[in-house]
Amino acid sequence: MSNNSDQDKTIRPGEIGRILTSGTETETVTVQIRSLKAENEALKREKYEMELKFHEEAIALEAQLRDEKEQHEKADKKAEKEKENAKKEREKNIQIQMQLQNEENLENKLRELEKEKRKIDQTLILGSVKLCFLLFISYLFSSKFHQHQTIQYLLDLDYGWQ
Repeated sequence: MSNNSDQDKTIRPGEIGRILTSGTETETVTVQIRSLKAENEALKREKYEMELKFHEEAIALEAQLRDEKEQHEKADKKAEKEKENAKKEREKNIQIQMQLQNEENLENKLRELEKEKRKIDQTLILGSVKLCFLLFISYLFSSKFHQHQTIQYLLDLDYGWQ
C-alpha cells in the first residue's frame, strides 16, 4: 500500500506540462480576478459618486422648484390683491361720480325751485300791486255803484299784469 501511496505522489511525465500549465493558468486567472475585482470596486465607487451627485442635484432642483413655487404663489397673491384694489378703486370712483351727479341734480333742482320761487314772488307782488291799485281806484270812486263798475272796468282792461 505504501507503493500505491508513493505512486500517487509521483508525477508522471505527461502530467508535468499539465501541472505547469495549470499553475500558470491559475496565476492568470488570479490576476484576472484581481483585475476584475479592482475594476468592479472602481465602478462601484464611480456609481456611488454618480448617485451622490445626482441625489445632490435632485435635492437642489427640488429646493429650486419649491422656491419658484413660493415666488409664483406670492406673485399670484400680489396680482390678486392688486386686482381687488383696482376693483375697489373703480367702485369708489363710480360712487364718487354718482355722488357728484346727485349733487349736480340737487343743485339743478334747487335752481329750478329758486326760479319758481322768484316767479311766484313776482306774481304775488304783481297781484298785490294790482290789488292795491284796484283798491285805490275804488277808493277814489266813493259811491258803491261806481265802485263796483270801476273795479269791473279795471278788471276787464289788460294792463299786461297777467
